[in-house]
Amino acid sequence: MSHFYLAMNDLLLGAFDEALAEASRADRVGQDIGDPRLQTYAGFIAAWTEASRGNTAVALVRGRHSLELAPDRVSRAYATLFLAFALLEHGTHEEACDLLGGLIPEFEGFPIPQYHSLAAVLRAEAFRRQGQLEHASALVTCGLEIATSVNYQYAIGLGQRTAGRIARDQGRADEAAATFAEAVRTFDRMGATFEAEHPI
Repeated sequence: MSHFYLAMNDLLLGAFDEALAEASRADRVGQDIGDPRLQTYAGFIAAWTEASRGNTAVALVRGRHSLELAPDRVSRAYATLFLAFALLEHGTHEEACDLLGGLIPEFEGFPIPQYHSLAAVLRAEAFRRQGQLEHASALVTCGLEIATSVNYQYAIGLGQRTAGRIARDQGRADEAAATFAEAVRTFDRMGATFEAEHPI
């Protein structure tokens, strides 16, 4: 799992090639020891990385393969979450929204509040991209509350960015600018260089 966590750190820094190299190492270890769970994790971190840098078609292939490999309920939930992330970045908003809608009660049932909050924030963004701003606003508020309660900075930053986009879409320019600035500060605090520099 050390390669998986190194890949996650590299991803947040925007070091995408390094992240993919670590994901590959995790996958090879998983193959060598016959561990489909580790291969699943390697697959979804690769999908997350590829989607983040705009290679969304590749991300979808990696994400779907990761889901196919998942040997248990928790691994399937994680793989589905990052497949939904890839779908969202690919522009397949309705499919992403549907997947995330099924995941939210799943994470409530584990419970895994960090990924529960992330699923809520991503679904809010999916609703926003479909023009359903009221649904998006309610869901991002919920996601931010959960993320804040467990101090999950990544979901807080994404939630703030989505909230800023919603405010911008609703014509509240000053609120949007202030919320985007909050998101940048959140990402800066956690060292997520790529997200801090990500377009609003």
